[in-house]
Amino acid sequence: MDGRMSSHTTRARSESMGLSAEALRELESAYGISIAATVQRRTVIGLCAENGHCYMWKEVSQRESEERLADLREVLVALEGNHIRVAPPIANRFGRVRVYLPSANASGFLQPWLAGRHANYNDLQETVRVIKEVARMHRTLSADEWRNRRTLTRGHLRQRLQNKRRALEVIWRTAVVSYPSLATIEPVCRQRMDTVLAAYSTSLAQMSVWPMSFCHRDLAPHNVLLNTRGEVQLIDFDQAGLDDPLHDILQILNHVIFLHPLRPGELRELVDVYVESGQLSKARSRMLWRLLSWPENLGRSLVEWAKRGYSQEDLPRVSFAVQKEMARFRLLATDSPRLG
Repeated sequence: MDGRMSSHTTRARSESMGLSAEALRELESAYGISIAATVQRRTVIGLCAENGHCYMWKEVSQRESEERLADLREVLVALEGNHIRVAPPIANRFGRVRVYLPSANASGFLQPWLAGRHANYNDLQETVRVIKEVARMHRTLSADEWRNRRTLTRGHLRQRLQNKRRALEVIWRTAVVSYPSLATIEPVCRQRMDTVLAAYSTSLAQMSVWPMSFCHRDLAPHNVLLNTRGEVQLIDFDQAGLDDPLHDILQILNHVIFLHPLRPGELRELVDVYVESGQLSKARSRMLWRLLSWPENLGRSLVEWAKRGYSQEDLPRVSFAVQKEMARFRLLATDSPRLG
């Protein structure tokens, strides 16, 4: 969340921001604090206590169990202990993480406010810092210590790819009719998805233990902050869990490919940073390159287009995504190693 809360943003405004004065009193009782100011952010509410400490109120769905939140808190505290900047949920006065506010009929938790600005994936040097920190998180928390925490298991990268492939199989039929230009790129995208799935499944079948680590699983720029010292801070672990660590680096690189007009050699530079920082084997490095050929940005655009009923107003976005996938194909032709 960018910046700090303004001192003039007072409790009197809180009701219009999502928490009534009564709900704030319930929070004060649960955590033993006195709230002096509040401010609404994108998906959370900032709170400033009279003792000078600032917090975020993060609302969670009814499906989010106390057990998962407690496990997640333990993982994030472990990351903090290894000097990785995160914001673990704060235990309330009763030693629990989840707090229910009767007046708002809402559940959630408080976490420390991390001040900073969103990461800029258009800045390659800044992106390098993010990649190194994410790789350090993967090395710090291997899956071995957490495999028995069932709440931290939320699907695997292969399952996600399979689901995306099935969804696109249905969407293509209508999408091509609504936007005939997709027909030129459709066969290439289908072939690449099938090749990636086959190679990834074969790779996993050959492993005695699947590659797993604690992963963020939602590393869009707005979930990565840089403070005034340029230090990377990771926030919003809603989707976090045990997964193939390649999941996280793929998300970062796909955002970069979409946002930044990469020149030949720049994608290889970013991949090499993760390979070195994450201490990847040659086989895993090759798998990362294969996964990068998945048409992620176009697939996401088509899914969003389908949800909006294939509106003609969205065609410029789809066209832009097609251009980005064509740029990806050209970039891989120059940057990726021969994979055989």
